[in-house]
Amino acid sequence: MTEIRIGAPDYMSVRPLIYGLTKEPRSNTGLVYAEPSELASALDRGELDAALIPSIEFLRGVGNYFLEDGPALVITGATGGLLLATDRPVTDIKRVAAAASSRTGVAVLRIVLEKAFHIMPDICVFKKDTDAWRDDYDAILLTGDAGIKYCMGKLHVNETCHDLGEMWCSLCPTPLVLAVWAYNEESLGSRLRSLLVESRDLGVKDLSVLADGVSRTTEYDSQFVYDFLSRGWSYQMGEQEDAGLTLMQDYALEYQLIQRQRRGKAMASQH
Repeated sequence: MTEIRIGAPDYMSVRPLIYGLTKEPRSNTGLVYAEPSELASALDRGELDAALIPSIEFLRGVGNYFLEDGPALVITGATGGLLLATDRPVTDIKRVAAAASSRTGVAVLRIVLEKAFHIMPDICVFKKDTDAWRDDYDAILLTGDAGIKYCMGKLHVNETCHDLGEMWCSLCPTPLVLAVWAYNEESLGSRLRSLLVESRDLGVKDLSVLADGVSRTTEYDSQFVYDFLSRGWSYQMGEQEDAGLTLMQDYALEYQLIQRQRRGKAMASQH
């Protein structure tokens, strides 16, 4: 049986999804870590068979991907995994710094700021050290482990971290789908689904064990890791999550973040 090449970001929030792949590695399965935006490109080039890619990349239709309708990275409330840090009122933000890899985060930021605050600031690629954003920007978008580390540190005077996932869930009638498993060859579907569901189920079942393991290789204690992973995150694509992905598509089309519809009928009544 040929090897399946699977890619995922090495973020704390992703650990439950890939736990089984790392705990019980198989000779015919290879796991590669990379930044989310790089994973979509690698999948598009055929260097990976499947990858956990930003949901906005899937909606953009890059490549001829199939969606694994099952395990996924979903926000259902406050997590601390998708943050906007600023030292001023949100309505005064004109320029936001963001890493080039923050594809879904940028889309969510654009949608939330317009819907909640009726503003549309410039969002600029930022490659410097996280703390350097204050020199030229009014705010910084923080995703993945960077947001956790930043907001656990000593914030500057008058600085606030706004949880964008929580804001999305307050504004919208659906969860926020951050990343989905996508693959190139339809024939891989059943084999891949079995691998990913088993991996996710084991991660959710052994969450306390997983948290202990993460704490041994990071600066966070196991209770913090467990609380982080068990509050506000979901790892399943169901009907509500599917509706959330479609709603993101509708908003992305409205703000010209994507060029064409990829998933079913637009949910205009939800706007």
